[in-house]
Amino acid sequence: MNRMTAFVIVKLVVFTMLWIPCAARAESVSSIPKFRSYPVEVYRGPVSAPNLSSHSRANKYRTRLRNAAKGRVNFAGHYILTSWGCGTTCVAGAVLDARNGDVFFLPFSVCCWGNVDDGFRPIEFRKDSTLLVVAGLRNEQGTMGAHFYNFQSGEFVHLQTIETDEHFGNGDQSEEYGSTLIANDSADLALQNSRDCMLTAVPLLDDKVSPASDIAKAVVIACSDQLKKYAALSARQHRLTVLRTTKLAKEAAYESALVMVLQYRGERKIRQ
Repeated sequence: MNRMTAFVIVKLVVFTMLWIPCAARAESVSSIPKFRSYPVEVYRGPVSAPNLSSHSRANKYRTRLRNAAKGRVNFAGHYILTSWGCGTTCVAGAVLDARNGDVFFLPFSVCCWGNVDDGFRPIEFRKDSTLLVVAGLRNEQGTMGAHFYNFQSGEFVHLQTIETDEHFGNGDQSEEYGSTLIANDSADLALQNSRDCMLTAVPLLDDKVSPASDIAKAVVIACSDQLKKYAALSARQHRLTVLRTTKLAKEAAYESALVMVLQYRGERKIRQ
């Protein structure tokens, strides 16, 4: 797998979580851990003060932990994940159990992701999922890439790593891979156009009665032209067939469309 292919995979999996770009990887779309595959019920009770005796490092970060306790559950059902800078392009963090105040620290810092999109987050998580995704180097060493963990009973259990080039996201690639970066920009724009089309199509096609899966399929069909353009650019960029990239793009777009439909229906219900 070439360097820019790996970078595109990490950027889209970790940053947008919308769909996997069409790249020459052994992993299929279904093999990459997804937030919805690790569901958990969300605790809605009061947040306990940090138990500073629950971890040897907790007292050192007591101010950050106490500030975190002022917030709401944002990770793995009943935890609050808080992070802070530990240098240039480097973050560390801890997890506070909202129910009893117990503290757990991320077993590593995350660093060195370089020049990526403005919306990029080196640590991705959800309040209703135990999955954690980090992008970069762990403790400034080892494999550069996207690292997937399942948080269980206070432990971060490693699930999978998608490896990238050691210069992931850094600007010094722009000269060596100038033409590839231009092509990548075009693919990014095509991907954004596809997403915009889907977001527009959902409220137009949703009839409130049909199963969400049927509406999601209709959305993909309605936006097939944009998806084909994205697939063609990806195919050219990664030397794959347009047929293969189109199939992958539509499969992943369907999953995103299904989420969009369910979100739209939930928001509409609230408005009503």
